Amino acid sequence: EDTGPGIPEQALAKIFKRFYSERPVGQFGEHSGLGLAISKQLVELMGGSMWVQSAVGVGSVFHFTLACAEQAPGEAPAPPAELAALAGRRVLVVDDNATNRRILEDLLRRWKLRTTTAENGLVALHVVTEARAAGAPFDLVLLDGVMPGLDGYAVAERLAGADAPALVLLTSSTQVGDAARCRALGVRAHLMKPVKQDELLRAIL
Repeated sequence: EDTGPGIPEQALAKIFKRFYSERPVGQFGEHSGLGLAISKQLVELMGGSMWVQSAVGVGSVFHFTLACAEQAPGEAPAPPAELAALAGRRVLVVDDNATNRRILEDLLRRWKLRTTTAENGLVALHVVTEARAAGAPFDLVLLDGVMPGLDGYAVAERLAGADAPALVLLTSSTQVGDAARCRALGVRAHLMKPVKQDELLRAIL
């Protein structure tokens, strides 16, 4: 679902065709539109269907259906021993983007990690200090590298020390020397956004 410019009714029948999508100026015609065509083809290959509802100036809602077999109780594979060992570990997610925080929080909780979030560097430092004073320090801090005020590097610098939690930096911007800077600050892993789930899990493990 989006709140974009919407799709005119006369274009709805064509929106799933290859190379047919909305131009930046709000007109429709042939240019690099493949995403919807591929999505529809994948859904149909899996026995489902895909369609769109849209209103100009309001936005669009894309729907799809899939027929999936219900998994019988007890069929779920046992989690790997390494993943099971993460259960209950305390993690702080620091990111100024609310959507990023929510995505990471949902993912980490599926891995049974006890997750707290902070919307900026100053809040993160306060939360870490309070947790340490309460005798429940964080095992890991996931830091957004680019934030207003105190960025991830500045927070890592202030957290450095013998009793510091493990630090992982997630960033959408990279420069020459970032890896060396991370090592100097004691950052255990430096991952580029959008980070893949398996990549993040390996870094946490």
